[in-house]
Amino acid sequence: MRKAILILACLLLVSSMGSSQRKPKPKIDPLTEIAITTPKDEILYDKADYDDLKSRIGWRQVGFSNEDSDRRQTKTYYDPRRMIVVSSSLKRAWIKFDTTKGGILEKSFISFMEYDCSGARSRTLAVTIYNEEGRPVGDADAATPSAWKYIVPDTLTEGVYGVVCLHWKAKVEQDMDLAARWFRLGRQAEKRLDFKSASGLYKQAELLDPVNDKILAAIERAKKQ
Repeated sequence: MRKAILILACLLLVSSMGSSQRKPKPKIDPLTEIAITTPKDEILYDKADYDDLKSRIGWRQVGFSNEDSDRRQTKTYYDPRRMIVVSSSLKRAWIKFDTTKGGILEKSFISFMEYDCSGARSRTLAVTIYNEEGRPVGDADAATPSAWKYIVPDTLTEGVYGVVCLHWKAKVEQDMDLAARWFRLGRQAEKRLDFKSASGLYKQAELLDPVNDKILAAIERAKKQ
């Protein structure tokens, strides 16, 4: 009996030693997706910033195409407040497409789209066309919905489908995430007294959020060193 107790005690000791050597994974804030162990001075956005983003009304950019040889580019937008959940796999949303030439708006249209989330398909229910001044010039409302089309990978359509159906982040959210990463790396470089690297990293963050007070203050701080 004593032998059995001794063996059990040894097993418990080995088990506790093994578990104590394992480093626990840092907890991730589900809202900001930043490790909770991250020092406060390395965090660019707090809960109030994300709450402010959620409360914003209006169009949010989803994606954009590369400029073609004529310098034409198309940008896509959606409005989260204008989305309609028909069922768990069927959603409708107003999507805006802006086409620019040399940075100047050339034409625009707003489509009422329906998305088959489980089947990775979309179809157009209605379209309103606008001129370069933002005035409607005609409707292309379908008497019956257009045919379903499968979502093509690596297209603007896939980007919108991802935001509507798959909870992908829109461009403004992606920019915030990337700016936060650049800022965190910049702060880490600054604490290592590598002010040249810190300045460059902060400037990368500024490109994504040029009016952020934390970023601007950090750039000035690194510049003075």
